[in-house]
Amino acid sequence: MRSARLGTGAIVLGIKTLILTFILATPTTPSPISTVPMGLHHCPASKPTSTLPATNKWRKNGWGSRRNLATSRRIESDESFLHSRHVYLSQWGPDSVTGKIEVYLVHYSARAARILYARYRCAINVSRRSQQYGTRL
Repeated sequence: MRSARLGTGAIVLGIKTLILTFILATPTTPSPISTVPMGLHHCPASKPTSTLPATNKWRKNGWGSRRNLATSRRIESDESFLHSRHVYLSQWGPDSVTGKIEVYLVHYSARAARILYARYRCAINVSRRSQQYGTRL
């Protein structure tokens, strides 16, 4: 009887360890009741690209830029990851003002925005305006 208890205890301990590992490995997001403004604190302030010198690399930051192409491909390949966290994107594309990728959500929420900022950092801006999927005519 004693060995059965140790076996059950070992199984319970193993399950607790797995759960704790999963919790610690899961990316965390701040509380939804946060006074911190959206976006990332370490990202440099956005300047309109028109105010930058013509030689500045961000002035030419449209779809053709390596950064935006890589970010767009990553967003596209992360669709199943985002859906598993109930983040549904309507569309995304380069923002001519900031030079970043502007992301539109089907239903905006602060939680979804935090998940996107945690994943893509300074490469994106998340629009606070919900936008339904496009329809075909």
